[in-house]
Amino acid sequence: SILFHEKFDFDRIGAIIEDEKIYGLNLCGLELDKFPKSILDFKNLIYLDLSHNRIEELPLNIANLISLKFLDLRFNRIEMLPDSIGNLKNLQVLSLSNNLLTGIPNTIGELKKLKRCDLNDNMLSYLPKSFGSLNKLKVLSLWNNKLGELKDTFGNLKSLKNLNLRGNELERLPESFSNLESLEKLNISKNKLIELPESFGTLKVLKHLFLNNNKLSNLPETMGNLNETLETLYLKGNEFKNIPAIIWPLKKLVNFNLDGDTLDDDSKELLSGEMNRERIRLILDYCRKRANIRVFISHEMGDFSKYKIDKIAEILEKQAEIYYTYYCERDMKKEGDIISFMIDIIPTCQIMISIITDKYIKSKNCNFEIELAQSYGVKIIPILGADVNWNNVFLKDNSLFRELGFKYNEFRVKNLCKEIYEYIIEYKKEKNIYAEKYKMILSKIKKNFKKIVKNKIFQATLKKRMYNIQKILQDYEDNQLDDLEYLNKISEIFVND
Repeated sequence: SILFHEKFDFDRIGAIIEDEKIYGLNLCGLELDKFPKSILDFKNLIYLDLSHNRIEELPLNIANLISLKFLDLRFNRIEMLPDSIGNLKNLQVLSLSNNLLTGIPNTIGELKKLKRCDLNDNMLSYLPKSFGSLNKLKVLSLWNNKLGELKDTFGNLKSLKNLNLRGNELERLPESFSNLESLEKLNISKNKLIELPESFGTLKVLKHLFLNNNKLSNLPETMGNLNETLETLYLKGNEFKNIPAIIWPLKKLVNFNLDGDTLDDDSKELLSGEMNRERIRLILDYCRKRANIRVFISHEMGDFSKYKIDKIAEILEKQAEIYYTYYCERDMKKEGDIISFMIDIIPTCQIMISIITDKYIKSKNCNFEIELAQSYGVKIIPILGADVNWNNVFLKDNSLFRELGFKYNEFRVKNLCKEIYEYIIEYKKEKNIYAEKYKMILSKIKKNFKKIVKNKIFQATLKKRMYNIQKILQDYEDNQLDDLEYLNKISEIFVND
């Protein structure tokens, strides 16, 4: 039952009275067309069920019910809530499903003790920013409304465990959605989603995910981060052309579905028949083999011909799991702009093969490529040229050890490529390279922030503009600003000072 509570578990019409005080009142299904004003005198009322009536509005002085914890108003005709609803400071459960609500007052954010909120089957097109203040909310049900977007403050609902957004009009989720760190079950089926935030994979305790009947054609690379928790993934009725390869690390998956006319024949064949654990295992194995990898070949340009860079790229690109192999002689569009090329391409790759020669070690550009790859969590495979050995200081300084790489042999290029490919596949099995890369970038951002706040100029500006900063902090804490607005306003102070 939505409003189950051991003390007030009664189905019949009536009241619970102790010491001549009314604590519980059930007036369900009495065809009431007005909220009974006499109820407002019951200062000790904890449980109130007025569901399945014809009530059109709530009294302004509903705030008189200062002890109220459970309020059930399902199946009425309520179009608006009074601002005074925010004064029900002890409210823990609020059920307003199957009404005619088109909006929610900002004061909803003052219900600091609210743990469950049911707003299904209304006509809500938005939620106020203040909704993000409900930091004890665990269950939120909003299915069958008209929500077109969620405010960035929605990500502040850090206690939320169960969220149902089925049957709305959402095309995207805010980036802050990944802050819902307690979320275990998410139903966002029957919307208009065309993509998920790239940070979606940081929902570290998510177990059940329903995405069916949207407009998705791919999933974010971080999806594989859910490999320790995700048990249910429903993708039916989307626009996928094949089974998304990025799901391959999801080893806990036991419930899965996907269909659609847009799927290729291999996917349709794999998905046909009973969807049991064995079939899911086969699907994940198929996805693992298909998960595309981008490779960057880092080399000193004078070594291009001698070390057959184009041949290595050609052989690797023929392998099923390698999407593309980049090298500057072929892929650099603007001649001579090597730095821009590196910055644009290397962060998009998962693997960098470095042909390390004496020229390479002395090259500033090659050193920059190593630094860039390490900064973005790109796995480096060192290939040693004839004039370098494994004891070289450059290799040690960059943690490029013998176990991670190979020695180049001009007479065995095909065999070398085979060994490199096998190494990549084995590494991919052991680690989710997409997740590793994401964690590396996040770690770097955090590290840089720590460095920035120790900067003397930063600290001087902080002292100089302390009043302005305190005002922004207060607005953020009061949910007057969402995450991005907060960051922008703080940044403006330091940039414009």
